[in-house]
Amino acid sequence: MAKALEDRILEERSRLRVTTEELSSRIKASPYGPKSKEYLKRWIQVESTGEVGFALWS
Repeated sequence: MAKALEDRILEERSRLRVTTEELSSRIKASPYGPKSKEYLKRWIQVESTGEVGFALWS
């Protein structure tokens, strides 16, 4: 039996949510240099983590 559309939408939206801790660990593991990492750390401090760029960045 197929899932209801509402259930699928809720699942997909939950996968797009990202926490500050998850973003910090992604920054730490990234191949970028120290200056870029500092910019990224600042970015997650001042911007909403609901931003599309954060959801798509893996």
